Amino acid sequence: MLPKIGKYPFKAEAFRCNMLGYLPYQQMGNYMLDAADLHANERDFGMTYLMPRNLAWVLSRFSVEFTTMPRPAEPFTIETWVESTMRLFTSRNFRVTSGDHVCGYGRSVWAMIDTATRQPANILAVRDGEMTQWVDATIECPIDPPAKFRFTQQQRLVRTLETRFSDADINGHINSMRYIEHVLNLFNPEWHREHFVRRLDVSYMVESHCGDVLNFYLEESADAIGVRVTKNAAGTPDEADACRCRILI
Repeated sequence: MLPKIGKYPFKAEAFRCNMLGYLPYQQMGNYMLDAADLHANERDFGMTYLMPRNLAWVLSRFSVEFTTMPRPAEPFTIETWVESTMRLFTSRNFRVTSGDHVCGYGRSVWAMIDTATRQPANILAVRDGEMTQWVDATIECPIDPPAKFRFTQQQRLVRTLETRFSDADINGHINSMRYIEHVLNLFNPEWHREHFVRRLDVSYMVESHCGDVLNFYLEESADAIGVRVTKNAAGTPDEADACRCRILI
């Protein structure tokens, strides 16, 4: 029987690193999602099993906290495991190491949807609830659970963009890591040279699709930066919250 924790080797390819010479959060996030997909598929509750049944995983919360990021050509390992599973949500954690050094940790919350109706699906109904046998709440993940930024009337609109073809993923909605990329692009290179993002919390709220307009509202508090992303569905003036981010430096 496979172990409950999966361990997967990766390498920080130079072309995925940023201009400051390290792997950015959106790229690390993609590797973490790759590890989650490998772990789930090996245990028969991944997209390989779900997609023919009109089911898919969607990311609801994503929190990552790092002290360092891999450099070009640096090998690293991602460990991932399921911390809990309920009817509508499941929690998955991550640990990223390079050699004997722990780079950081991640926490995520996932829902399952019916891809035909776009409505929530019962996770415990998949394979008669076999996913519960892979739950292990005893493995340490020392970072705090996902947290939110408390927005006030001080938030200000700093960018508006229309989503394009490459923003959307296989589920037909804007890719979760593209939101992170767009959020971090709100800050110029000088800001990134002076600040290392220690922690990033993202709450995904409603789906956005290719052609929707995204509006980015920024607010700063004494200890964090908040970015609220709203969407205007193509051809409509109404705004709806797509995701919210909290940045700690």
